[in-house]
Parts: sequence; C-alpha cells; structure tokens
Amino acid sequence: MTMTRKPDKQHGQRVFADTCAGCHGPNGQGTMVAPPLWGPRSFNIASGLARLSKAAGFIKATMPYTRPGTLGDADAYDVAAFVNSHSRPDYALKGFDWPKGGKPADSPY
Repeated sequence: MTMTRKPDKQHGQRVFADTCAGCHGPNGQGTMVAPPLWGPRSFNIASGLARLSKAAGFIKATMPYTRPGTLGDADAYDVAAFVNSHSRPDYALKGFDWPKGGKPADSPY
C-alpha cells in the first residue's frame, strides 16, 4: 500500500493506543496474544514488515486481529509508520540484499 501523503506518526500512535495496544502491549513489547512490534525481540530490519508499504498493507488486511480489515487506508498507513519508527534488530547479512540493485525505496537500510 502506498499513499500520496507523508505518514502521520502521531495519528498512528493514537490509533495504535486505541486499536493495537490491547494485543501488542502499550509499548509494543508483545503479549501472550501477539508478538512484539519493536525492540530486541521484534522482527528485524530486513523483514518485509519493516517496509512501510508492506506493513501498511498487512495491517490494513489483517488487523486488528478481532476485526481484520476494519482500519482505513490512512489509519493503517499511519500505524505502520508509527510502528516502524521504533528500533528493531539489525540483519547481519543485509549487505547481500539487492546485489544487482533494485532496492525498494521504502527499505529501512
């Protein structure tokens, strides 16, 4: 998913608090119900979800878990930007990605 505007991380933070924190924890640390979204135990920077376009599409189609597909495009995009603004584990082999070029514009590295 792509948008023609810049993401609004503050709006994403509010949507996260209202919609996502119940499963992922208020600080994105994960719970028994859902995995961490940032920090040392979250997905690494090479994950597809570390890309804004992929994360927004995934969130739009599958979240919240109890009501998948109920977030609008803008909400999903802003939540993805908020989540991806946090630190996550590095990927040691990232230097081997895109050896012939073609790096996606929204790759975090």
